[in-house]
Amino acid sequence: MHMPIGEFIRQIRRQRGLTQTELGKPQFSKSYVSAVERGQIIPSYSALRFFALQLDRPAEELESLLEQTQTHKTTLTSMSFREQPDERINDQDATFLLNLILQGKGPDTLSLSTAVLDIPLDPTMNALLQKQARAALLKGLLAQEQADLSSAQTQLEFSLALAADEYKSVILDALGNNAYLLGSYEQALHYYLRALDSVELLPLPQSDLVFQIELHCGHVLRLLGQHQTAQHHYARARKYLRPTHNMNIAGQLYLGLGYSTYAALYQTGDKIEALITQMPPEKIEAQFQQTLSFLLQSRTLYQVGADWNGEVQARLTQAVVLLDLCDWRQQQVLLRRLEPQQPVQIHAGTLLDEVYEQCHQILVYLQELYQSSPALSAEQENIAYMALAYLIRSFSKRATIARLGGYESSALQECSLAAALCQLVLHSLEDRSLSWTMLDEVIKLSSQNASSTGPSTLYLPPIVDIKEKTPGYLLALAELYFAAGEVTEERASSITNPNSLEEAYSSADECFTASITAISRHYRLARAGTGNPETTYEPGYTLRFYQRYLVILKQREQSAPIASHVSSQQIQNLLTKATILYPRPLHHFLTHPMSGENLNL
Repeated sequence: MHMPIGEFIRQIRRQRGLTQTELGKPQFSKSYVSAVERGQIIPSYSALRFFALQLDRPAEELESLLEQTQTHKTTLTSMSFREQPDERINDQDATFLLNLILQGKGPDTLSLSTAVLDIPLDPTMNALLQKQARAALLKGLLAQEQADLSSAQTQLEFSLALAADEYKSVILDALGNNAYLLGSYEQALHYYLRALDSVELLPLPQSDLVFQIELHCGHVLRLLGQHQTAQHHYARARKYLRPTHNMNIAGQLYLGLGYSTYAALYQTGDKIEALITQMPPEKIEAQFQQTLSFLLQSRTLYQVGADWNGEVQARLTQAVVLLDLCDWRQQQVLLRRLEPQQPVQIHAGTLLDEVYEQCHQILVYLQELYQSSPALSAEQENIAYMALAYLIRSFSKRATIARLGGYESSALQECSLAAALCQLVLHSLEDRSLSWTMLDEVIKLSSQNASSTGPSTLYLPPIVDIKEKTPGYLLALAELYFAAGEVTEERASSITNPNSLEEAYSSADECFTASITAISRHYRLARAGTGNPETTYEPGYTLRFYQRYLVILKQREQSAPIASHVSSQQIQNLLTKATILYPRPLHHFLTHPMSGENLNL
């Protein structure tokens, strides 16, 4: 008696010491692998070849087992996706497949609400069309699950054309998800707003469905850089959040709400300067604190849900928000300073302690991973570099705050520590030698008092020599180069010799320029649809690099008269370049009946 294909895959997977998630990555989800192993889905031949490669078995062996175990019933979910519906899908099978798709899934990955299972088929002559619509919907969702987005689009559009009103909000949301995964964010928003219109017409309230559509609207508006409108949708989704919702979904909601609340401060008007420069200080402080509260809730939810990737995203976001809050407080104090050299007190020590804690937790976890595996993945290395960049910036800012407060000795020590950390990381970046030893050295160095000696200059690997161009790596490079620029800028503040000062500022500008080059490449790749939408940063993230550099140049112009002419020219060039490369999006107004408000999109 032959062994079923699913049971065979399960046994070989266990022999190899792989989890279902590890076996399926990056092409199939854990739920799909689980369904294959339990015989609820017959895998396609392309899936079999993928599993054979993962399990180091001949593809022919798995294909032979597949042919032996195929039956009429199990063929149901392995059929090819065609435009003509398959009438073999009956009501019982449809309900079974809907349950299968929903198993272990949340509204972040699937658009199907459990409420769909309660919608009966039309008992009239229209029943055949509704059965066909359900079949096409199921095939579209399964195609989406397997990343066959073209087939998913065809099936979902066919389903939408046939479906009764009860189904349209679900199908429109699924079409929005498909466009989202393809990187067509404006089209995704169009589908999501139509889904909201459709769900309002349903005779019975569908709170779970409204929750997920509002959440999807928030996600896509964030990626489009429309943060105030994203806040509106996230806030509406929050009203429908219930204790029974998945912890990781709730973490996504609070992460999105926190990020949009923060990013709205830096949205631009007609000029590159952020709107934060036009708001009352007490309102800005309150918005920063609200952001940090949302991010803390997100991080806690991800921790409870054991979602390390989500937790890391929340920690990194929290770190960059804290650094920007520190910058903003510094700017406010300097604006009130009566004399250029007058010592000032900037209350940011607690903020920088928190930045250190977030980065340190990430690095310690990665260090533990290194001890249990031969190497970090590319994604984990990128996370490590971003955490290291924020850690370096925290020490550089401590040096700046100490110097502005008149504590020259403390400033020199903090700056030396920042420079030593930066040099260590830049060397590992150049030869791609991020290792357990290096992480251990960074963790030990960052927890000690700095010496008064450090590298006088920082070596910057030329960005043109970096051949890897994945969005995640470019993002990490941008953060590291900017951290190197801030360290070099701070070191320049202690230089009195005009020639040395000019050289130091030139070195800092080289770092900032490299940072902007890297983040601009990341932005172009993201716009071209390269990379995972979940790790893609919206256009405002790119623009904030320009905004931060602009603030630094203006402060340099005020503190170093010898560099004022050069800084003024740099400021003008920076403004021109940013305005050309990143024009403000065209605005149009949509009135949505769900809120009765104008949505500035």
